[in-house]
Amino acid sequence: MNISPERSEQIIGFLKNIVNPTGNGVILTALDIRRYVKKMIEGSFPSVPVLSFQEVGNNIELKVLGTVNDFRA
Repeated sequence: MNISPERSEQIIGFLKNIVNPTGNGVILTALDIRRYVKKMIEGSFPSVPVLSFQEVGNNIELKVLGTVNDFRA
């Protein structure tokens, strides 16, 4: 996935406002970009799991804290 360093920093900055690195939350993403998202955030959020929507069961109640809609470079 080709994201500019500036855009990557914007995304991480956004996540810093909503992700509790010591909490029990996860980041949900599309299956095809999950590994890229994990690699992008692991320096800032090493213990936050990144899962795809397919890995989460239908019977799980989700609390959405924020959404990153634009993953373009």
